[in-house]
Order: sequence, then C-alpha cells, then structure tokens
Amino acid sequence: MNNSLETANKAISDYLSELDEFEIELSVQEQKELDELNELLQNRKQQENLSTEIWGTIKKAAKDSVEQIIGLSDRGDWRPDKGAVITTPLNFRQGVVVSEADQKRYEMWQDRLNGRAASASEFRNDPARFGRSYNSAKKNFKNEIRNPDGSYNNDYDNTVIYDQNDPRTYNQPDTGGDMRRDTTQTVNVDHVNSVKSLYEDDLVSLYGGATQEEHDQTMRDIANNNNNFAITDEHTNKIKKEKNFHRPPKKIQNWGWIRKK
Repeated sequence: MNNSLETANKAISDYLSELDEFEIELSVQEQKELDELNELLQNRKQQENLSTEIWGTIKKAAKDSVEQIIGLSDRGDWRPDKGAVITTPLNFRQGVVVSEADQKRYEMWQDRLNGRAASASEFRNDPARFGRSYNSAKKNFKNEIRNPDGSYNNDYDNTVIYDQNDPRTYNQPDTGGDMRRDTTQTVNVDHVNSVKSLYEDDLVSLYGGATQEEHDQTMRDIANNNNNFAITDEHTNKIKKEKNFHRPPKKIQNWGWIRKK
C-alpha cells in the first residue's frame, strides 16, 4: 500500500512538473509572439510617420512651386478662409480682380494715378491724413539715433550734421559779415521710398485696404516706419526733388509683409 501511495505521489509530482514546464514554455511563446506584434506595430508606426513626412514634404514643395510662380511668398494673397482666392499683382495691374474689395482697391489706385484723387503732395501735406504722423515719427526717429553730442551721422555720406537751431550749422558768413545757416550741415529726415512712390505704388494699393482710411493708415505705417527713414542734409534733400538724384539705398526695402486684413 505504501508502494502504491508513493507511486501515486510520484505520478502527481511528475505531472505537475510537466505542467509547470508546459506553462513556462507557453509563457515564453506568448512573450515571443507579443514581441513580434510589438515589432510589427512599431514598424507600422514608422511607416505611417514616414508617409506623413513624405506627404508633408510633397505638399510643401507644391506650395513652394506655386509661390515661385505667382510670387505668393512676397506679394500674393493666400486666403484659405475664402477658398484660397488670389488676386496677383500682375492681374491687379491689368484690372483683373477676384472680389469687390479688390475692385475698389484698383479703382482707388487708378484715381490716384489719374488725378481723380488727392495728389501725393496734397496727401503728404494733409495734417490729418499724413502730416501729424510724419512729424511725430520723425521726432522719435531723431531722438533714437542722435549722437551724445547732439549731432547726426549722414546716412548717405560720412558727414556729420546738426539740428536747424544748432549753432554749429551757422558757419558761413554772408557778404555783410553775419553768420548764415549752412543747409549742407542741417539735418533732414528723408523717406528712402518717397511718399509719392508709395502713394502711387500698385502693391501698396493692392494690400493697403479697400477704403481711403485703410489706405491712409497703410501709407502712414510704411512711409513713417523707421526702416524707411534716413538721415540726410537739408540741401541734398531739396535738390533731389529737382534733379534725378541718385542715392545709394539705406537698405533693401521689401514691403511684401503687407497683407490684406
């Protein structure tokens, strides 16, 4: 009987050992399968990411190509909220527009060119439309760049110039022996891009608003921006209006950042 019991216990023990080994082997197999699934999943994610990256590159390349063709990056009007409607500068110059607002911009531009609106000179001398803004911006600009001794560096040559009431400008005696002001040493703030050129410019017209108020504001923002200011002397600033005066540009000017609101 004892032998029978021992035989039974051994049989049970052996069975349990085999069962444990089976469960261990099964667990290893499951782990292997799980690893394979994870690997497949990871590969799929990588493929999806690669597909997304490729698709993004393709879209960007296509958009860049369009921008190069129509000048979209500098001058075009990409309005996705309105179906990516575009009035290109080339079409605008020819009067081909895609909206009533652009048509209004074109008509206002033509009025300025053909004398049916205020001239550039009248606009510039109008205190409300331009004059007060220019005087304020000019004052701030001079305060920012004035040298510690009160002088200014001429942006177009190596001379030093001064405010109109500075005694250092009075260095030329007239025939009566009195000192007179030397306009070649008197500071003026020059518009690098003239008010007239901006006022009649097609790009400023296209991107400057569909009402006179909006266009006036664009003119003030551009013309009276520090990037469009240069320090010159009074004498030079006056004669440049009478002659075809060539000046080296202060910097390359690009007003492509203007966009319709």
